[in-house]
Formats: sequence, structure tokens, C-alpha cells
Amino acid sequence: MIVYGDARSGNCYKIALLASHLSLPLEWREIDVLSGQTRQPWFLRMNPFGKLPVVQLDDGTYLAESNAVLIHLAQHSTWWPTAPVDQARVLQWLFWEQYSHEP
Repeated sequence: MIVYGDARSGNCYKIALLASHLSLPLEWREIDVLSGQTRQPWFLRMNPFGKLPVVQLDDGTYLAESNAVLIHLAQHSTWWPTAPVDQARVLQWLFWEQYSHEP
């Protein structure tokens, strides 16, 4: 897995942190948002919205949006609950974090 991220970003850090907890190997590729790298054609092919983080999975698939990546990585692990109501509670916190706390 390759993570295209900015070390200053909490959203990027969340992915690296969960990958560490899951003992998932990752390759970090530092992207400098302030220099305009996320607006370059090569980056926009990975994420047309031009935002970090972007994760390239082992099969070549690209995923964007940190919380979507977290859910993908956590599934089938102890970090993702099996009960639907508990899954909804995790999503509740992720939505709150992204839209109320993170801005």
C-alpha cells in the first residue's frame, strides 16, 4: 500500500496510525499541498478532487477520503465492530470528527 500524504495533515496521520496498529506495511510518499502538487495532472488521475490523502492499494486501486480509507482498512479486523449498531456508532464518530471537529 502506498500512502500519498502530507506529514502535517491529521487526516493523513490517521491512516498511518491505523496501518501501524494493524501491522500493515505502507510506503509513504510525501506530497506538498502548498506547492500545488495535488493540482498536477498525475495527482488528479489518482484523485480528481485534488485532495490528500490518497491510498494506492496493492491491486492498483486508489482510495481517497481518510475516513473511507480507515473503514476499508479496519474491516475484517478487531478495529471494525461486527454488530451493525456498533458500526453505525463508529461511523457517527467518523462523521463528527470530519465535519465538526476537523475544520
